[in-house]
Amino acid sequence: MQRNKKDARNQAALALAAQLAGLPDLSADVAAKPRAEVPRKLLVDAAVNPAEAVQIYAARGVLDGLAWDFEVDGPSHERVFTCRGEGLLRATGERVAAEGRGPTKQAAKTAASAELRMAVEAGIALGETGTRSPA
Repeated sequence: MQRNKKDARNQAALALAAQLAGLPDLSADVAAKPRAEVPRKLLVDAAVNPAEAVQIYAARGVLDGLAWDFEVDGPSHERVFTCRGEGLLRATGERVAAEGRGPTKQAAKTAASAELRMAVEAGIALGETGTRSPA
C-alpha cells in the first residue's frame, strides 16, 4: 500500500523481484493515515452565475424541489418575461421563492435566480447557526 498508484506498482514489483530472487522483501507498506473530516463547503463562489449557483445548491441537496415557471406578457415586439423560481431549504424546511422580469427568458431567470440565491444563502447562514427552527 502506497500513497499513489505509481508507488504502489513499484512496491509490488520490488516485492515480486525479491521473492523470485529469494531475497528478503524490503518493500514496506506506508502507514495509512485516516482522512480528516473536512466540512463540505456549502456556499457557492460569488463569481458563479446566479442561475448556475441555484442549480448547484439544488444538486448539493441544500435546496429541494427546485422548480421554474415562466410567463410572457405584452405584444410580440415588446415582450416581458416573468420567471418564478421556488424550492424548500432542506435544513429548515422553509419555502423560498423569487420572481424576476426581463426582455428575454434568460434575463428573467437570471433576475429571479439572483433573488433566490440570496434567500438560499441567508437560509444557509441561519440554518448553520441554529437560530431558525423548521417550519
